[in-house]
Amino acid sequence: MNNMTRNLFISVSVTFLGIPTMACSNSFCVNSEMPLLYQSSKRLVTAISKLERDTSIDEDPGWCIPVASTMAFAGSLKKSKNMSYSYSSLNAMRDYDLSWNSDVNSETFSNSIYQVGELMRTNWRRGGTSLKNRNKGFKKVYNSIRGNVSKNYIEKMTKHSSYNVSYFKNLFKGKYPATLLSVKKMDQRKRFLLGHGIALNGYEGSTLKIYDPWGRIYNVRLSSTGTRSYPKISHVKGRNGSIEKYNRGNTYAALYSFASFSVTDRTTQTKPGAGGGRRPVPPPRYKGRWR
Repeated sequence: MNNMTRNLFISVSVTFLGIPTMACSNSFCVNSEMPLLYQSSKRLVTAISKLERDTSIDEDPGWCIPVASTMAFAGSLKKSKNMSYSYSSLNAMRDYDLSWNSDVNSETFSNSIYQVGELMRTNWRRGGTSLKNRNKGFKKVYNSIRGNVSKNYIEKMTKHSSYNVSYFKNLFKGKYPATLLSVKKMDQRKRFLLGHGIALNGYEGSTLKIYDPWGRIYNVRLSSTGTRSYPKISHVKGRNGSIEKYNRGNTYAALYSFASFSVTDRTTQTKPGAGGGRRPVPPPRYKGRWR
């Protein structure tokens, strides 16, 4: 496949998924280079089983965090011309071809997903990744970034804060971000029921574009629930995924925390010492498992 044919294929594939090719303005910005992955892909299950040398792994017991993180890490790498990771299995993602089929993509990126899961100490057989280990693994990937780039790292809990769409839009503008959002399903008494990880792909108007490791693409809206709670996250349009499901009946989805790094390619005119990172906020202490 020559370059012209490959670019046309990706453009058609991305449009098929409902994501136009890369374009940025105050009202629209998405990353068409981010792969859509599916955590329950049988191809991925087979690959993880082989990598773990554990034949008892025959289904996805809860791999959302490493799969969502891999989507974000791959998107950042593919958009930047200068950055690379020190982990070879992650750095190889730059040359992986994208498919419109999330099942196929999951097999293609399986080695990278496994590397991310190992850094985050994911339990491949029983499922789940603690938020503490998620944050440690995310930071390790950030620290492994090499190249002529400026980079910045953010890690926050959203409780007692007013994170809205504008905040996350600013993370995206003029940069190549990798952002993992952790959401949780709650009941009306604000009790935690279930957790899930999703990747931020950009924004469209007053909504955020989400890549869900359920193999779904959709837009969400954030709304504050008060100074002592978490922002609600609501499905707006696109393929129904975890957010839509969490908002059924007497439960709702809330944005619990997020981890993000942004990368900006430097030019030869960049002054020495420009850029640098912000001091990270200590990770939340929640030790539960996320599916």
